[in-house]
Amino acid sequence: MAVNKVTYGGETLIDLTADTVTADKLAEGITAHDASGAEIVGTLVASSGSKVKAGSINLAETKTFSVTHGLGVTPSRVLLVKLGTKDSYEVVAEAKGTGLSKEWSAAGGQYGSITTMNATTVNFSANYVYYIGTYYYIIME
Repeated sequence: MAVNKVTYGGETLIDLTADTVTADKLAEGITAHDASGAEIVGTLVASSGSKVKAGSINLAETKTFSVTHGLGVTPSRVLLVKLGTKDSYEVVAEAKGTGLSKEWSAAGGQYGSITTMNATTVNFSANYVYYIGTYYYIIME
């Protein structure tokens, strides 16, 4: 018999009654207990997963550049970061969903933006300064 609630001395020690885990939402092969206290084994098979392209690019005094990602779909998230001295970094450009041209400021001016992105390429553009140095990017499906 499954147990989903344990009370000792008037104090509830374990209460699974409000748990929402079900076998179809639990990773395949993982064991847990559902709200009734019954043991369940996960059946959720991970999909091929989101595609991610990550890397770095070295730039010398350029206002625009492109990164070819080849994911086959327009990315849902793009992040461009410039590392500074030890333990410091600056997010230079970011896009989430269809939100294009997210800009961060450096020294009071707009630093850079993502101008376009499609199923193969993301294009970046600097406004008041040049892209110089090493930048790291993460592009996600």
